[in-house]
Amino acid sequence: MWMSVGDECLRDQNLYMAHRLHTAGFRLRLEVYTAMPHVFQLFLGHLKVSDKAWESMGKFVRHATGAQDAGETYWRRERMHPKTFETKEVPESELKVGGLEFEKVKEMMNAASRWFKELAEGGDGEVRDVPKGAKAAVTVAKI
Repeated sequence: MWMSVGDECLRDQNLYMAHRLHTAGFRLRLEVYTAMPHVFQLFLGHLKVSDKAWESMGKFVRHATGAQDAGETYWRRERMHPKTFETKEVPESELKVGGLEFEKVKEMMNAASRWFKELAEGGDGEVRDVPKGAKAAVTVAKI
């Protein structure tokens, strides 16, 4: 799996997912781009760091389709500086969500999932319409 994230609003959720995938034994390429916003590759396409991200995504797609082997050194967790392109390994300890331990995050997500389920079902067992984000949150909480 290939994941790219900046220092953005979805960073913690992505780091949590990366931790779950890593501990489950998935081959993972995680790229964390320092100080970059959400979907920076599209909105800041004129930057060289965006080109680097697209190149990496292309390498993953070629690997996934069998067109090219990415090689063993590709599968790692890296943080990249957007100007110098200096890369550093993202240690397992940084895959924490807001400094919380993963079991605490899992507990919080399960509680949110129960709350959203109760909200959707209501007191009488009928399913209510809830905002799309609430349904998505229920799905994410089950990961």
